[in-house]
Amino acid sequence: MASSLRDSAMKSMATAAAAVGISRTESEDTETTETNALEEMSDVFPKLTYQQRVIGFGICFGVGYLITFTSFKFFITLVEGKPLPFVCVYTLGNVLSLLSSTFLCGPSKQISNMFHEKRKW
Repeated sequence: MASSLRDSAMKSMATAAAAVGISRTESEDTETTETNALEEMSDVFPKLTYQQRVIGFGICFGVGYLITFTSFKFFITLVEGKPLPFVCVYTLGNVLSLLSSTFLCGPSKQISNMFHEKRKW
Protein backbone atom coordinates (compact mmCIF):
# COMPACT_ATOMS: atom_id res chain seq x y z
CA MET A 1 0.00 0.00 0.00
CA ALA A 2 2.81 2.40 0.86
CA SER A 3 4.55 1.82 -2.46
CA SER A 4 1.33 2.37 -4.43
CA LEU A 5 0.73 5.60 -2.49
CA ARG A 6 4.28 6.72 -3.23
CA ASP A 7 3.93 5.81 -6.92
CA SER A 8 0.67 7.74 -7.08
CA ALA A 9 2.28 10.76 -5.43
CA MET A 10 5.27 10.64 -7.76
CA LYS A 11 2.98 10.39 -10.78
CA SER A 12 0.95 13.37 -9.54
CA MET A 13 4.11 15.41 -8.97
CA ALA A 14 5.34 14.58 -12.47
CA THR A 15 1.99 15.62 -13.94
CA ALA A 16 2.05 18.89 -11.98
CA ALA A 17 5.64 19.56 -13.06
CA ALA A 18 4.71 19.01 -16.70
CA ALA A 19 1.65 21.25 -16.34
CA VAL A 20 3.68 24.25 -15.18
CA GLY A 21 6.51 23.59 -17.63
CA ILE A 22 9.24 22.34 -15.31
CA SER A 23 11.71 20.09 -17.02
CA ARG A 24 12.87 17.14 -14.95
CA THR A 25 16.10 16.66 -16.90
CA GLU A 26 19.38 18.17 -15.78
CA SER A 27 20.63 19.07 -19.25
CA GLU A 28 18.87 21.96 -20.85
CA ASP A 29 19.10 23.35 -24.33
CA THR A 30 21.65 26.16 -24.21
CA GLU A 31 21.43 27.14 -27.85
CA THR A 32 20.03 30.63 -28.09
CA THR A 33 20.32 32.91 -31.04
CA GLU A 34 19.31 36.09 -29.32
CA THR A 35 19.25 37.01 -25.67
CA ASN A 36 16.55 39.19 -24.29
CA ALA A 37 15.81 40.67 -20.90
CA LEU A 38 13.83 37.62 -19.79
CA GLU A 39 16.69 35.25 -20.48
CA GLU A 40 19.16 37.52 -18.72
CA MET A 41 16.87 37.67 -15.70
CA SER A 42 16.58 33.88 -15.69
CA ASP A 43 20.35 33.56 -15.54
CA VAL A 44 20.38 35.58 -12.32
CA PHE A 45 18.21 33.02 -10.56
CA PRO A 46 19.70 29.60 -9.74
CA LYS A 47 18.41 26.39 -11.23
CA LEU A 48 16.16 24.81 -8.62
CA THR A 49 15.00 21.24 -8.24
CA TYR A 50 11.29 20.49 -8.25
CA GLN A 51 11.27 19.98 -4.47
CA GLN A 52 13.06 23.30 -3.89
CA ARG A 53 10.53 25.05 -6.13
CA VAL A 54 7.58 23.61 -4.22
CA ILE A 55 9.16 24.53 -0.87
CA GLY A 56 9.92 28.06 -2.10
CA PHE A 57 6.37 28.44 -3.38
CA GLY A 58 4.89 27.23 -0.09
CA ILE A 59 7.04 29.51 2.04
CA CYS A 60 6.51 32.58 -0.14
CA PHE A 61 2.77 31.94 -0.38
CA GLY A 62 2.46 31.32 3.37
CA VAL A 63 4.46 34.40 4.36
CA GLY A 64 2.48 36.52 1.89
CA TYR A 65 -0.84 35.54 3.37
CA LEU A 66 0.50 35.84 6.91
CA ILE A 67 1.42 39.45 6.09
CA THR A 68 -2.01 39.96 4.51
CA PHE A 69 -3.81 38.71 7.60
CA THR A 70 -1.50 40.79 9.81
CA SER A 71 -2.61 43.89 7.92
CA PHE A 72 -6.01 43.62 9.61
CA LYS A 73 -4.24 44.89 12.74
CA PHE A 74 -4.46 48.28 10.99
CA PHE A 75 -8.17 47.94 10.21
CA ILE A 76 -9.16 50.39 12.97
CA THR A 77 -6.92 53.08 11.46
CA LEU A 78 -8.54 52.36 8.09
CA VAL A 79 -11.99 53.00 9.54
CA GLU A 80 -10.72 56.17 11.23
CA GLY A 81 -9.75 57.57 7.83
CA LYS A 82 -6.04 56.71 7.72
CA PRO A 83 -5.82 53.95 5.11
CA LEU A 84 -2.08 54.08 4.33
CA PRO A 85 -0.76 51.55 6.90
CA PHE A 86 -3.47 49.01 6.06
CA VAL A 87 -3.15 49.49 2.31
CA CYS A 88 0.65 49.16 2.28
CA VAL A 89 0.81 45.99 4.39
CA TYR A 90 -2.19 44.38 2.66
CA THR A 91 -0.74 45.09 -0.79
CA LEU A 92 2.70 43.79 0.20
CA GLY A 93 1.17 40.51 1.39
CA ASN A 94 -0.89 40.04 -1.77
CA VAL A 95 1.99 40.86 -4.12
CA LEU A 96 4.26 38.43 -2.28
CA SER A 97 1.62 35.70 -2.51
CA LEU A 98 1.09 36.32 -6.22
CA LEU A 99 4.81 36.26 -6.95
CA SER A 100 5.13 32.90 -5.22
CA SER A 101 3.99 31.24 -8.44
CA THR A 102 7.28 32.40 -9.96
CA PHE A 103 8.94 29.60 -8.00
CA LEU A 104 6.86 27.01 -9.83
CA CYS A 105 7.47 28.00 -13.42
CA GLY A 106 10.43 30.38 -13.27
CA PRO A 107 10.58 34.14 -13.78
CA SER A 108 10.89 34.17 -17.58
CA LYS A 109 7.95 31.83 -18.13
CA GLN A 110 5.91 33.69 -15.50
CA ILE A 111 6.42 37.01 -17.29
CA SER A 112 5.77 35.42 -20.69
CA ASN A 113 2.50 33.97 -19.39
CA MET A 114 1.49 37.31 -17.87
CA PHE A 115 1.90 39.11 -21.19
CA HIS A 116 0.52 36.32 -23.40
CA GLU A 117 -1.91 37.29 -26.14
CA LYS A 118 -4.85 35.54 -24.46
CA ARG A 119 -4.47 37.78 -21.38
CA LYS A 120 -4.95 41.03 -23.30
CA TRP A 121 -8.26 42.82 -23.11
